[in-house]
Amino acid sequence: MHNPQDSKSNDEDLIIYHPHALNPLRRGMEWGMIAIGWFIWAVLCRPLLLALLWFLGFEIFYEHMIRLGGIKALAGFSFIYVGTVFVMYLFIRGWNFYNAKKFKNKNRRKNVRDVSVRDLENYFKFTPGVIQQAQGWKNVAVSFYEKSQILLKESRTAGSNFYKGYFKSG
Repeated sequence: MHNPQDSKSNDEDLIIYHPHALNPLRRGMEWGMIAIGWFIWAVLCRPLLLALLWFLGFEIFYEHMIRLGGIKALAGFSFIYVGTVFVMYLFIRGWNFYNAKKFKNKNRRKNVRDVSVRDLENYFKFTPGVIQQAQGWKNVAVSFYEKSQILLKESRTAGSNFYKGYFKSG
């Protein structure tokens, strides 16, 4: 059984989540690339895409509604369109009412217990201390070479040791 007082906070327990392990240059490069990507999307791609869609939409609307006289047919079918939208509205409201009655006062969320370092070592059959050592690495390579076999290795170190563990598959 996991005792929360035996371990650190959940953020420190995770193997993969270690933003403080990134050096400032890499962190700055990542934020810079993200900012450049959003700038390109917001300033260049999105306005061009929207302008193209507006142009095509206007062309199609003019062709079908004005030149071919589709505006008269639209007026004739307006009752069917409004009726269809109203039926969809009733269906969605009915489904919401059904769910509200069926699940009223029922808490269907289940809490998942915290996982300790010892739990991970027992589940993956690692030798004691391997998970705690891996938490200190900057980069962890996780490999699945055979069915039900997991290998942990510090990926930046050339001749580093690797640790083998096993798990139940399928």
